[in-house]
Amino acid sequence: LMALTGLVLVSIAPGGGAGDHPVRGVLASIASGLGYAAITGLSRTLTQEQPLVLVGVTSAVGALLLLPFALAAGISAPHDAVTWVRVGYIGAVPTVLAYLLFYRGLRDVASDVAGILTLLEPLTAAVLAAIVLGESMTTAALVGAALMLAAIGVLSARGDVSEQRQLPG
Repeated sequence: LMALTGLVLVSIAPGGGAGDHPVRGVLASIASGLGYAAITGLSRTLTQEQPLVLVGVTSAVGALLLLPFALAAGISAPHDAVTWVRVGYIGAVPTVLAYLLFYRGLRDVASDVAGILTLLEPLTAAVLAAIVLGESMTTAALVGAALMLAAIGVLSARGDVSEQRQLPG
C-alpha cells in the first residue's frame, strides 16, 4: 500500500511534467506492473535455461499485442538512418539487454528480492527526471518517494525476519 501510494504521488504530482491524462497513465502503469510481476514470477524456472529466449518471446508477444494500438495511433516507420539507429539502440540496449540482465539476475536472487528491486524503477525515473531534465520534485512527489523507500525497507526487513525464522536453533 505504501509503494502504491508512493507511486501515485510520484507519478501524478502537479508540476512534475505529467501528461494530459496522468490518472490513466498511472492505471496503465499498474496494469503493466501486474503483468511484469506475473512474468517475473512465472519466469523464475524458465530463466534457469535460456534468458535470451524468454526476452525474445516476451518482447515478440508484447509487440504483437501493442501493434494494433500503435497502428490506430498512426505509428509510421522511420524515414532516415539516424532514426533507425536510435530505434535499434532503444530495442537493443534499454530493452533486450536490460531484460536479459534482469532475467539472468533472477537466477541469483529470490523472487521477493527481485520484486523489491523493481520498486526502485519508478523512483529512479522520477529522480533522473529531476536531475537530468530539470523537472521539479514537488512535496507530494518527495512524500511519494519516501513512501516507496519505506515500502522497500519494510519488505527487506520482512524478508530478513522470514530468513531468520528458517535458521535452526
